[in-house]
Amino acid sequence: MTKEFLETKNIFDLIDIIQQRMAMFIPEKSIMSLINYLNGYETCLKLHGIIEEEVPNFTHFNRWLGIRFEHWNHLSNGWAYAIKVNIGDNEDPLSKFFSLIKEFRKLHPETINSINLNEKQKQTIKEIHVIKYDPEGLFFLRIYCNGKHMDDKELFRTLEEAQNWAEEKY
Repeated sequence: MTKEFLETKNIFDLIDIIQQRMAMFIPEKSIMSLINYLNGYETCLKLHGIIEEEVPNFTHFNRWLGIRFEHWNHLSNGWAYAIKVNIGDNEDPLSKFFSLIKEFRKLHPETINSINLNEKQKQTIKEIHVIKYDPEGLFFLRIYCNGKHMDDKELFRTLEEAQNWAEEKY
């Protein structure tokens, strides 16, 4: 283990280390191997109810790509496949991923609002917070329930969209 690896604080630190020492983490050097590795990391976070504070939630990366590149195809197949099929023939999917993740990680989550729950909702959900990603002005919901919290996968362009979604879904 390297010192950098032991000092990793979040998925973006890990991605930096993977980029520097790719053969150590994904010997095949393919974007599909990378997505499998990062999916394992995300699965561990979910299993343990961990949200990496002060950095964008990596599960929003695919949706962010959909908002940023409205013309991209195959986003329903995941970010790795979408990058692979939507870039030029002369571009490397891994290089494209690392440049896109550099942009994505500039987003800063900040809680801006709580959604009032009715009595029925309060039986299953403790709180719902609206989180804003600056500087892009995208929003998502963080749901607190049974001592755990999770981030909704959807991203919204306005606060109203996020609040309406919460009222309809929860």
